[in-house]
Amino acid sequence: MFIFYNRFRTKIKLLHAELGGLVLYEKLLEEGTFKIPAYDPTTHSYPTTWSDLIVMVEGINEDVSKGRQRRLSNLKKYW
Repeated sequence: MFIFYNRFRTKIKLLHAELGGLVLYEKLLEEGTFKIPAYDPTTHSYPTTWSDLIVMVEGINEDVSKGRQRRLSNLKKYW
């Protein structure tokens, strides 16, 4: 899986291969920013688990002091 994000971390694209070909997912947050995993200099990558990827794609951040938490109160109007 390859993960691409813009400079402001408001848009993310995920690219992965399936049996039929490549699949590209794209998501744009209306508020907040995506939390990017920490860089590992020994592997020259950003290692992450599946659960961390899901949390990142949903725009959820457990560290509220950074101000990057997704506001779920604004989503209530869609339900």
